[in-house]
Amino acid sequence: MIQDGRVITGYNTDIEHKDQVFHVQTEDRGVENPVIESLIYMGGKIIAQRQYSYAWLLRQGYTEEAVQELVDSQHRKMGRDIRGGKYDPEGPPPFGAGIISNRTFDEVALEFIEEKLETEGIEVSVEEPPAPRAGELLVLEPMVTSDLTGRPVAGAAITVQARRAGSDRGVVLFEGKTGRKGHISAGVDLPGDYGGGILILHAKGLNGEDSIEWEIAKS
Repeated sequence: MIQDGRVITGYNTDIEHKDQVFHVQTEDRGVENPVIESLIYMGGKIIAQRQYSYAWLLRQGYTEEAVQELVDSQHRKMGRDIRGGKYDPEGPPPFGAGIISNRTFDEVALEFIEEKLETEGIEVSVEEPPAPRAGELLVLEPMVTSDLTGRPVAGAAITVQARRAGSDRGVVLFEGKTGRKGHISAGVDLPGDYGGGILILHAKGLNGEDSIEWEIAKS
């Protein structure tokens, strides 16, 4: 049986990159709110946020080891994003920057692609966090990208679902697929009696799945 409120130990890490110090915080919210949340701070301001729901793990077989592995993996990914230049003002460096090799460009490119295909997943995000409220219309603008290269993922299945507080069942409010640029616009009518529940944005592609959750305010 899962103990109520069980929480896995998280991490707080400072990462120096290009004369800047980024603080990365990753924590497990616990089985009552099964979300792993990572925040990146720079200069005291939050510059990035990532949430991953492991509600599916509670249904399939929760273990502390499995959740700890998810926490570790997400924390490492945030560090890779920083070191890879994802949050640099000028953006990440182009492919091949800094590579010195006797190999041909085709050989280097092939190795790079093979490595990415082995480890790359997907990431769903929204540019501005929404404020869902029961009984109101909400428009989401999800973007799905590969989580290592940041390239748009076309054809990813998008589902928006609402769940009442304390329930593991929900109602599907929207289904669709991302376009060529990895984007889709999703308009949903939030049920009036779902205040206090959660809204789940879920993306599924060939290389994995990702989701974001928000609490639904009462009307």
